[in-house]
Amino acid sequence: MSDRATGPETGPRTDPESGPRTAPATVSEKRPKTEVLPPQGPRPEESRGLWTGAFVTFLFINLCIFMGFNMLLPTLSLYLESKFLAEKEIGMVFGSFMISAIAARLGANALAGRLGPMWAARTGLIILFFGNVFFILYNHMFSYLAARLLQGAGFGLTSTLLVSLASQSMPYSRLGEGLGYLGLGATVSLALGPYAGIFVSERFGYETMFVSVSICYLFAFLISLFLPGALSKKPPKREPDPGAPPKRIETRVFPAATLMLIYGMGVSSVGAYLAIFAKEASLPSVAVFFMVSTIGTVTSRLFAGKLYDNKGHRYVVPPAMVLTFSAMLIILSEPPAALMWFGAVIYGLGAGAAFPSFQTLALTSVPPDRRTVASAYFFVAFDLGLGLGAFVMGIAAGVFHTYGVAFAASMVFIAILSVVYFILYPGKNPKGVPGPPSGTPAPTPPGSLSPGPAGGESPERAG
Repeated sequence: MSDRATGPETGPRTDPESGPRTAPATVSEKRPKTEVLPPQGPRPEESRGLWTGAFVTFLFINLCIFMGFNMLLPTLSLYLESKFLAEKEIGMVFGSFMISAIAARLGANALAGRLGPMWAARTGLIILFFGNVFFILYNHMFSYLAARLLQGAGFGLTSTLLVSLASQSMPYSRLGEGLGYLGLGATVSLALGPYAGIFVSERFGYETMFVSVSICYLFAFLISLFLPGALSKKPPKREPDPGAPPKRIETRVFPAATLMLIYGMGVSSVGAYLAIFAKEASLPSVAVFFMVSTIGTVTSRLFAGKLYDNKGHRYVVPPAMVLTFSAMLIILSEPPAALMWFGAVIYGLGAGAAFPSFQTLALTSVPPDRRTVASAYFFVAFDLGLGLGAFVMGIAAGVFHTYGVAFAASMVFIAILSVVYFILYPGKNPKGVPGPPSGTPAPTPPGSLSPGPAGGESPERAG
């Protein structure tokens, strides 16, 4: 058979005079796979810096959301008790919030695909607003359940989408730092919100307190209208790609979400049982504990994000776990006031470092067009951790007849978290924030956060 019948020659052939030589490569020739290096030179968004108008707007929105949330934290149970609800009914009202929040987080990405990510977040703010109005207008058990379901859905939607949206305004190399600053809104409101809620409800009544919370959400909605218009656009419709993999569970987020689940179980004792344990053990004021811990959290968030970006999570997460474990040990020892406040500071330092670090691990584990999904998984894991931890610790407290066992359980959970962390993230981590996974899709307009065959990354947020 002739050479022409067998097609182009692709292998080496021997020349009688010059020896072996190789024919030019053809399209069908299999070449060894080589790593595709990222383009050299600075990314366009790196020259823009972190402190843009959009980023500052997101900071204020986050502050308003969590200010309203924390104003209700110590006052809602007192309000429901004043309406003669039984303990079981109060528990149902509070439990409904978690159920709707988790459902909203899981559906956030689909809603962002229909309305656009920013309008989906604004929808959450509108739902939060009307959830508070329900408390003002109606006065029976079913209205309280409906109001709390609305609040959970609105909070789950807004808090999930806000992180993904805000990350688009941050340079990739400063993502850990930016998320740390974004969390300052929640941190500051944790100190100011409970005081404001108690002050307003005692001086002016519960209805005025609910109106104040509604104003927080209304203000957040209004300032969101000043964000860049690109964030409000619906994701572009894409033609189905027959070769694209089907939509699936985002397993790449599971390691970071697992850490957040265990961490939530570990710190749930502080929010759920510290006040009761302080009364049981005659500890100093819990209100002062939270105020002092806020100082530690703010301090930690100011430098932990930069340390993460420059050195990696190995320099942030292990110290955070040591600090949290030590804080639980101090609380369990029923300390005097000075030692209690020291425990509050190191608890705040640990929380301020751990939360944004786990959040950054979650967001950098997926391409940019899957960050809404990653954010939803992250917060669902945290919500489940808080709920499961409080449930388990409550049962343990009933068995041992002391709430001190809750903080002993917290120490066990933090120790488990340390082991799991080194199993899921073995070896020495690379310096700085890891790049996005291989196969990150090509750029698409800034409003695109929903998954699709072609994927996409915003020019506002290069990966």
